[in-house]
Amino acid sequence: MLIKNLEAAIERVHELLEKQHAHFRIEDHLTAMNLRCIELIYGNCGLRIIDLLLEKPDRCLRVIVKRLQQKHDEWVDCRTRFNKGWEDVYTKYYQRSLDHHSSRFNQRDAKCLSHLENLMEDCCI
Repeated sequence: MLIKNLEAAIERVHELLEKQHAHFRIEDHLTAMNLRCIELIYGNCGLRIIDLLLEKPDRCLRVIVKRLQQKHDEWVDCRTRFNKGWEDVYTKYYQRSLDHHSSRFNQRDAKCLSHLENLMEDCCI
């Protein structure tokens, strides 16, 4: 979700850079989610960066889009590394999950068979 929000912010900033004109308001072009994403990227300095962006958008946008793209690449790389780790975990514990279900299936089978045995006894008597 974080990566998707970052992609949306990058797209919006790229659109702003293409359509950049003399005086424009950032609030009219970037959503609160986009601004929050920029703030999150810069960490403790995020609020200062947002203030600078609101004051001088023409100067800040090029720097911000580079930083957003850098973080996007970093997070996508992290996600692929995590996915490989999770894949190992999934394959490791898949057999255990089947064992867990097998005890439940055995219990159900025992109940069904006992009911069938009772029915067979009733029918034979």
